[in-house]
Amino acid sequence: MRFDRALHETVEEMTGGLHPLPADFAGVAMARGRRIRRRRRVAAGAGALAAVVGILLPFALRHDTDRRAHPPAVASAGPVHALPGGWRLMGAGRQALNAQGAYVQLGSGSRPPVVAPAGYRALRQDDPADPPVVVDVNGDQPAQLGAADLVGGLIRWSPTGDRLVSAYLVKDTGESGFAIFDARTGQATRHAFDHTKYDCSQCELAFTRDGREVYMTVADRSLGEAGDLPGGLQFFDAATGAPTRSVPARVWTAASAYAFSPDGRYLVAPSDRGTGQYRRVDLTTGRSETFSTSTEAVWVDDNTLLAPVGNAVAVLRPDGNRVSEWPVQDPDLAPPFVLGPPA
Repeated sequence: MRFDRALHETVEEMTGGLHPLPADFAGVAMARGRRIRRRRRVAAGAGALAAVVGILLPFALRHDTDRRAHPPAVASAGPVHALPGGWRLMGAGRQALNAQGAYVQLGSGSRPPVVAPAGYRALRQDDPADPPVVVDVNGDQPAQLGAADLVGGLIRWSPTGDRLVSAYLVKDTGESGFAIFDARTGQATRHAFDHTKYDCSQCELAFTRDGREVYMTVADRSLGEAGDLPGGLQFFDAATGAPTRSVPARVWTAASAYAFSPDGRYLVAPSDRGTGQYRRVDLTTGRSETFSTSTEAVWVDDNTLLAPVGNAVAVLRPDGNRVSEWPVQDPDLAPPFVLGPPA
């Protein structure tokens, strides 16, 4: 539009100063017209080239600098999907939502990014040999995690997206525990625990909904070291590493901090039977019951949950029964989906 307006104004200026035409104008104009058209074609081509260069050169220079500082990101035209309670689709496959409401493509490595439920960040490790990197989806400087000795590469986000947690094991000394990472700097704070007392087979840790604790599934060794059974949940203070409580619920660690209900009473976690089903645990009693879904669910409030189901997001009751579905209609957005609370 700016180009059209400038062209229109230029024509007006040129025509505004014209004098009455001479009698022999037609013959002269035909000769001059051919020369003018040739000059204009050359000038137009040069002008267009100059305009394109003027627009693209700063971008190219900036993009070259950004490419060294940030992983590549390409904005998608996908809309923000509003869900019950104002919840949002924060991640879809290799895309993540930014603060401007656009979805951004995050690389094409062998490992998909792990998008945070809040904070507009994602964890990337395109090559298993490379250290994990926290990417700011809005384009700020990425942070590399000091991730030596991490167990299995299982790193989980805090509910606000400002920290991450993972188990670690120092093979030379046998020291084990969990590390809390600052998402802005990548710096880690380690908290060792007694592995003989808090034995874990998968050693996956995750935050609670309030972010004050982390927890993991301790192992049931009744079938020997080869047995991979959950024996209960052990919670630790996220700031000090001190053990806080244990719950005799035989479930695996859930992937999301929002698997905890807002009142802190319930947790929806993978079943101990390895069937792909989930169970709802009453953390006050330790009792668990079958939860009618086979996918990770998050609590919107104490009476409503959301769970990705194929290319849709299902609305669930606290017992897991489905109330409705919200289809994700944008073809550019594909599972797995990461759901997050309102900004």
